[in-house]
Amino acid sequence: MILPKQKQPSLQSSQAGFTIIESLLAIILVTVLMVAIGPVIAMSVAARVQARRVERASEAARTYVDAIRTGAIPATSIEEGTAFTPTRGSTPFLNAARVPTSADFPTQVDWTTDSGFYCVDLDQNRGCSKSSPNDLVIQGFRTRGDAEQGYRLGVRVYRADAFRGTRETLQREQQAALKGNLGSRLAPLATLITDIPPKEKNLGSWCNRLRQTSPDPNRC
Repeated sequence: MILPKQKQPSLQSSQAGFTIIESLLAIILVTVLMVAIGPVIAMSVAARVQARRVERASEAARTYVDAIRTGAIPATSIEEGTAFTPTRGSTPFLNAARVPTSADFPTQVDWTTDSGFYCVDLDQNRGCSKSSPNDLVIQGFRTRGDAEQGYRLGVRVYRADAFRGTRETLQREQQAALKGNLGSRLAPLATLITDIPPKEKNLGSWCNRLRQTSPDPNRC
């Protein structure tokens, strides 16, 4: 008696590869995920770049102020507004200072020449370039009066490429450090106001600066 052979179970379904439809679905899924997370990644990178620019601009502003305080560079002769008094010359002084133009761009890295604008060379090229996104330009100005008697110093720091357009108008208000993008090219990266003390560090110099007098020589 001959017994019929038993049929082996088919392994075709378990050994089959991806079909064209499955491959297309996988591609579509990956594309959707990239479209969803792509803007988040781009915004994160842009925020980091902008935060780094603001940090370097703040360092440049502080370096400029320190150099003036120590006498390493002369006080700027660019005067804006009125002389400082206890009731005048703070934030309005900064906002009233004129907005620079492309003609104010400094081409030389020379802080000993007083023009009110100073170059900070941060890229590999010598000097500042209007096409550089890394170079910085410092705008320095002070309240009117004798610099020897002390003054209020205003500082704005711009990107060098903010000066490249002759028909574009630079801005006076500082841009936000974290906006999720690269910010406005025409707005200052950092602004700063500080007081520079009189050259003669005595109470009389401070009293004269504040425009106050008193019969008592020990008081203002």
